Amino acid sequence: MAAGSGAELVLLRVIDESEYGRDLQRKAQTSMGDVDSVDELTKRAREATAELGDEVLGEDVSYTVEVLFGDLPDDVLAKADELGCDHVFIAGEKRSPTGKVLFGDTTQSVLLNFDGPVTSLIG
Repeated sequence: MAAGSGAELVLLRVIDESEYGRDLQRKAQTSMGDVDSVDELTKRAREATAELGDEVLGEDVSYTVEVLFGDLPDDVLAKADELGCDHVFIAGEKRSPTGKVLFGDTTQSVLLNFDGPVTSLIG
């Protein structure tokens, strides 16, 4: 879709700050080993996102990779606004209704709060 319309494609990965904090606490309490630094997590996320982009999009589609350490879904919406995105594609995760209530649902929040079309893949 991006290649056909000449759109600028940005692959965004947000590392959830609160989830990282929970991982730090859990590993500290259980002595499960070292926790990666934010810089290391960001570097690995950038590499993994670029690999996925190459695998899925191939060489015919150009894109940039952005990695943020912050809050979901707020940072997704803020980055889309900052970049002037006119369409958001989001990969969600299946959750039970109870899981959505307890943990929130990033995909649902982006669908409801982005001022433009949102395409969601749940898997």
